[in-house]
Amino acid sequence: MGYGKDAARQFASMRQIVIECRRSTFVLQKLSSRVPDWDKWWVPLQDVMREDPLMRYFADLRTTIEKEGLPVVMAEIYDISTHVTIADVACGEDEFGIWVSGAVRATATPGEVGRDLDPASIALRNFRLPDPPLEHEGQPLSDLRLAVLADLAITFLSDRVLDPTIIQFRNAL
Repeated sequence: MGYGKDAARQFASMRQIVIECRRSTFVLQKLSSRVPDWDKWWVPLQDVMREDPLMRYFADLRTTIEKEGLPVVMAEIYDISTHVTIADVACGEDEFGIWVSGAVRATATPGEVGRDLDPASIALRNFRLPDPPLEHEGQPLSDLRLAVLADLAITFLSDRVLDPTIIQFRNAL
């Protein structure tokens, strides 16, 4: 998701990560009838997720994606061969595919107009979504790239939600 030549796959990965994070809790709730006293431990866990800015952001973002599509994201265009960032851009999807709009970073030397770029040699990276959360589990977030936020959300779900749920299911059997 963070780096790649195929922007359409990157956008699909962004949507999938957000949707699957939320879907995992829906699946657990669907299975709740199989565990005695489900609400005693699940409701407090839901409250923790609801109160955490990052987890709330992902839940709200899932709703936005499902109803309106992926919001406009910010990204960098970089040269694949040198890994140099060329431009900061806004990206989005419409009926024609992926659109990109932004400003090229000033890299020209005096007297040089610029260089022609081969479209095959550039790609998008470091996606950032609008109005990201600034805190997670009581700690400030400084790296707001979607790949970093997604990793934090997945780790939280794995450690704080899925692993405890597996224990509850094992104990219920």
